[in-house]
Order: sequence, then C-alpha cells, then structure tokens
Amino acid sequence: MATKPTHALIFIHGLGDTSSGWSFLPRVLPSYPGRTLAFSFPTAPVQPVTCNGGMSMTSWFDIINIPVAPTEPDDPKGVDESVKFIHDLINKTMEKVRANSRSSEATATHQFNFITNNFLLGRFAFSAVRPTLGPFFPPSPQHSLPSSRIILGGFSQGGAMSLLAGSLFPTPLSGCVCLSGWLLRGEDNVAMWTGRNANVPLFIGHGTADQVVLPVLAETSSSLISDGRDDGSGKVTYKTYPGEGHGACDEELKDLAEWINEVTGE
Repeated sequence: MATKPTHALIFIHGLGDTSSGWSFLPRVLPSYPGRTLAFSFPTAPVQPVTCNGGMSMTSWFDIINIPVAPTEPDDPKGVDESVKFIHDLINKTMEKVRANSRSSEATATHQFNFITNNFLLGRFAFSAVRPTLGPFFPPSPQHSLPSSRIILGGFSQGGAMSLLAGSLFPTPLSGCVCLSGWLLRGEDNVAMWTGRNANVPLFIGHGTADQVVLPVLAETSSSLISDGRDDGSGKVTYKTYPGEGHGACDEELKDLAEWINEVTGE
C-alpha cells in the first residue's frame, strides 16, 4: 500500500549541472519515522553565461566571475525568470505530490517523466528555451501539501536561488537550504527572512576551502539573517566544513539529514 508523502524537498542544482546531479539525495537521506518525503530536482534552462566566456550552459542566472566574491552583482540577469519558475514548481508540488511505500529511501528507479505544456519533463530533459521539472519521487497516488511542509534547497547557484525564491514565496515554507551558495539582493532578501518569513528555519553550509564561491559569502549571509532574527523567532543553522572545497562532504550531508529531521518533526 502506498504511503502519502508528508513533506517534499525541492533541490536546485548549481551552474552547468542538471536534475540528475543531486538525484542521489533520496538514497543517502535516512528514513524519518512517521514521515515520508517526496523529492523534486528541476533542471535550469540553457543560456549564455559570462564567466563561461559567454558560451551557453545550464544556469539559473548569469554569473560574471569565478570565484563568486562579494563584488559579484547581487541582482543578476535571469534571476526573476528563475524565481517565477521555482515558485510555479512549489505551487505544483502543493497541488499534487506523489506517494510511495518506501518513505525517503526512494531510489532512482522510481523516477518518471512529466508531460507539461507539450514538453517532456524528466530526469534527462534538457531544454534550450526553458527550465524543466526533473524527476519527482515517488510515483502515484496523488494528494496536496501546504507550503509549510515543503523544503526548498540548493547547491551553489542553486543555493542562491533557494534563499531568494524561498524568501519571496507568498506563504512560509518548512525550511530552506543553501549549500555552498550566497545571498542575492542583499538587504531586500534579508528583510524578507527577518520579516514575514522570520520563523522559517534555514540551513547554510559551506566548505572553508571553497575557491568557486568564497566562504565569506556564506558567513555574511548567515550573519545578516541571524542578526535580523535576534529575537530568536527563527533558527539559522550555519555550518562550516574545514578543508572542504566546492562540494558536499559526508559530514555536511549528515548535518543536513539531521536538520531535515528537526524541521519536519511535529
């Protein structure tokens, strides 16, 4: 008998990646007693990227320089379109999630394709004109979820999108994750995380040896939001990983798993 998901995790990949890049998460996250997670891994559109010499690659918005440093523009080209796409995906997840009998232990064999607006949207979908939804774990039946049971996360460029799209969503999410990412739209974004979304838990993780997105960006992002939440209204979990470059180590994934357990607990 299929078990209806109690929560969903939407995870956004980084520059040049696709939905398959993080689709291993259902295999490494543990089962959470009394809870079942559905997973969604969207793929960014293919578009020119300045730091790639103007050549096209999957990207949620334009990046000028690598490493990404505090001087990087914080309102890049393409970001509004990506926010809208992610919001549409959250709304679709709220309207219709799909259940499975194996909780968060769903594997890659449970992936399937969507047909939406005459486009094939699936794990291997790759579109030059629009982003794609990517795989959604697990298969049927269907039911709805409130936004308060949806976690939005991402890595690198995807982490930046998670913090921005999560702060701008009209109703609070269960939580937001930013791995090796940074804060876009500085003060305006912080105002959203310390205002109407002040109670939404955040997980910010970064390797201390990251030479692609400089660690100071994560430290600054965490400090700005935490300082604005000095009344203790919402928790910001900030973790650093000594010697880790631009990636996610086992320790970080373990910390993420424990954080998910905490924010999805009743």
